[in-house]
Amino acid sequence: MGCCQGALEQLILGPQNSKDLHAVLTSDMKIEKLTPLADTVNVSLKHSDWEPKALVPAEMMEALVLTLTEATGLPQVRVVMNGDDSFLDSEQRSYDRPVTRPAYVNTLSR
Repeated sequence: MGCCQGALEQLILGPQNSKDLHAVLTSDMKIEKLTPLADTVNVSLKHSDWEPKALVPAEMMEALVLTLTEATGLPQVRVVMNGDDSFLDSEQRSYDRPVTRPAYVNTLSR
């Protein structure tokens, strides 16, 4: 899980060139626990500003799921935020169960 933790830490740090790119996770987010279990990556995060029932940015969750599934090769991620796994993202997607990576990433619409 070392490479997975490193990938997640880099995602939290954000881009070096902040002029052209923007961070999707905030630098005050902390990884409490990161473990694989069967076909799922379990991650527990701590964020000082997040409160239960507050929406989590969908862009952040998508980046988190894509990073963890790509780094581990496992198909799904279970996320716990400040000890709570029953939260929604800004697109009203629930994270009370493990989520899979999207079937299509960065697709072009025609």
